[in-house]
Amino acid sequence: MRIVHIINPFHAPAGSEHAIAQDVTLASIRRAHAHAADAGLEVIPVGVAFEEDLDLITPPFVAARALKRSVIDVAEFETSKKFPLVADLVTLGAEAAGAARDDDVLVYTNLDIALQPHFYESVSALINPDSPAHVINRRTIPGH
Repeated sequence: MRIVHIINPFHAPAGSEHAIAQDVTLASIRRAHAHAADAGLEVIPVGVAFEEDLDLITPPFVAARALKRSVIDVAEFETSKKFPLVADLVTLGAEAAGAARDDDVLVYTNLDIALQPHFYESVSALINPDSPAHVINRRTIPGH
């Protein structure tokens, strides 16, 4: 089994809540990736981003091709923020991981979701033919 973990990094204003959360999350994914390697699991962390954010994708993350469209290209919203389409994140992320395998597991998380070191081992334990998809809920940790 190969776990392909897709994230969408972006340049957040320095010191903002988003920037702080993203730094914590990226560090947690690196730690969980190393923990998974020690456990013999193949994990490919993939960053999928717009062209202006590709510089945020550094090893062990693999960079996908740049996103070319956002929600503002397909509908009108009150906001003009360039949010990616989930289908594009998954498609480009899976492609960046290399040739698809029958036992690939795709994981997508937002950049404010920090992982426990054993996250990928837990994902591996959940996967079976009778349950091909899962939702793993977040646990909010108080700021204090």
